[in-house]
Amino acid sequence: MSWNAQGRFIASPSAVALGGDSSGIRVTDAIYRLIRDEQYGSAIRILSRQLSLTPGNRALLSLLGYSSYQTKNFEMAADIYKELSQRFPDNVTYQVNLAQSLLNLGALEEADAFCSALSKASGPNAYRAAMLMALLKYQAGDWEGLEYCLSSNELDDHLAATLRGGRFWKEKMFDLALEAFQRIMKTNGFEPQMAYNIALCHYEQRQFVSCLQYIGEIAKMAMEKHPDMNNGSSGKPGKENSKIWFGKTSSFMKKSALVEAFNLRRAIDFLVGKVDEAAGKLELIPLRLPDTFDKVTIHNQALFQSEHNAGATLDKLRSLVENPPCLPEVLVNLAEKQNMLEKYLLNDEIAFLEALIISKNSPDVALERLQALAEQHLATLRRIKKSLQVLMAQANIHVEQRNYKMVEGLLQHSSDICELDSTWKMNMAHVLFLQQKYADAIWYYEQSLEGNEDCLHTVKSVVLANLCTAYVHEHQNAKAKAILDRLKEEEVTQIKNAEAFERTDCATPFHSCIVKLAIGTLYCAEKSADFGLQMVVEALNPLSDKLRLDTWYYAKRCLLDLSNRLASRSCFVADDTIVTVLKFLQDVDAHARRYTSGRVFSAVKVGYDCHTDLILSVAADRCYLRRRPTTRDSV
Repeated sequence: MSWNAQGRFIASPSAVALGGDSSGIRVTDAIYRLIRDEQYGSAIRILSRQLSLTPGNRALLSLLGYSSYQTKNFEMAADIYKELSQRFPDNVTYQVNLAQSLLNLGALEEADAFCSALSKASGPNAYRAAMLMALLKYQAGDWEGLEYCLSSNELDDHLAATLRGGRFWKEKMFDLALEAFQRIMKTNGFEPQMAYNIALCHYEQRQFVSCLQYIGEIAKMAMEKHPDMNNGSSGKPGKENSKIWFGKTSSFMKKSALVEAFNLRRAIDFLVGKVDEAAGKLELIPLRLPDTFDKVTIHNQALFQSEHNAGATLDKLRSLVENPPCLPEVLVNLAEKQNMLEKYLLNDEIAFLEALIISKNSPDVALERLQALAEQHLATLRRIKKSLQVLMAQANIHVEQRNYKMVEGLLQHSSDICELDSTWKMNMAHVLFLQQKYADAIWYYEQSLEGNEDCLHTVKSVVLANLCTAYVHEHQNAKAKAILDRLKEEEVTQIKNAEAFERTDCATPFHSCIVKLAIGTLYCAEKSADFGLQMVVEALNPLSDKLRLDTWYYAKRCLLDLSNRLASRSCFVADDTIVTVLKFLQDVDAHARRYTSGRVFSAVKVGYDCHTDLILSVAADRCYLRRRPTTRDSV
């Protein structure tokens, strides 16, 4: 049942402060713009990335908690507000938000404890605490406690009447519930969510004509206020604007009760035997992004697909069970489809679902079954972990022998049990890359990036370097540039935030440096020395931060290779490139004096002390091109 009894959620997010520079201001504006447009998913991605750069930032946590709540990720919202409540115990708003998140999560005991502790709250928080306590009693079925809350607190008459009507509905006294909701409608005028409650009461009494009348009024009002929500409307959003369109209309969709009304109409068709017609009405539900479908819609989709696509039905029902709180109807339908379970699922999967189904009525038995399954799968995971260690040891021997085809075969042979392991995917990408199977390597490298697109600095630099190199080989330069731009943006933000919060323990970010060195080396090897050397020079800029023994080693390889080829007149570069390289060598020498190892920078001396002898002298030091220290990872 759905009605507007939850109360408005007030997160009171603080302003985001990211250092006061123009970059920080742009990020702040972007976050608030996304929240204003109700594009909470995008806001969460940016906030998570910023939090990884400045962990524990209060403003970021507050906004992330608010956005998580709006996307119905109540578990994340509860975790965030719990942290904020512990760090700032004097802020009652955080405690109220935590209680509300726990209430929506179904953690009634925890929510009850927090609501009781908030009994002395004042101002707006006092009303919210009283409202939450009343909702808590309603959800727990504590009718005496509910009446006490409604009589002892100055709650809104609308909320009190709605909760009393909801109580009648829960007790299956549909006549009394209908009267209560109709009185509210008469007092406050037409409200879509209250109209839905009335329609639902008529549905339970099998008064389908009256039910359809209210459903029609709900749909009519929604289409009048938002005609572009009609599938046939010329205002239907294009693919490129769909996310913005959905974001701007999601709030209206919740208030309109339109989705609930469509599902109720389909339920009527289902009851009277018009299953095909009900399934066809699936297309009439206003356009939404798949990840915004509510649980009732997903459940009904599963039922209508059961005759034609049993596998999809089971997937949907199983996903609903595995993501509590679960609709009671889901458990009933799963229990009734035992034959389907036995046909399409493994024994372990059936045992897991059966344990979840009986968990409400027989929690002790469910716990025993789940514990047995956990022990069984834990033993399997241990065996897989040991097998993976043995597999990687075998593969490493073949790698040292440069027998990459054998390594690929070994990894492919274990794909059925290891394909979800991040180490396995990364090594598979590496071995494909070494065999110059760049298209396949890209696929595996991109798998390693999943979930980290907005925080690339958490990905291993060798993965990013090889991925960008593979992009260049496959003529997907735009993708490589996008990664470089994102890395640069993250590194600038990380440095600015460290300065703003006066943190001196932050390590210098090297990801973009390593990626540029890899791309520069590739272009130098492909006889595009001008661009390759430009990338190498950019990679070490600024030298004060990026010049290290390892980075110089790879930069020097390109310079020495160029010198060797220039000496043999096998390539030519522009005069501007020569000038840039010589200036770069001078700057390197100036910064290199802080190092005690003179040999690492010995080739630089030749560069600026005797420019006319540069080609011949540096070519004599080409042994550096072949030497590969075992302590360094190859890019």
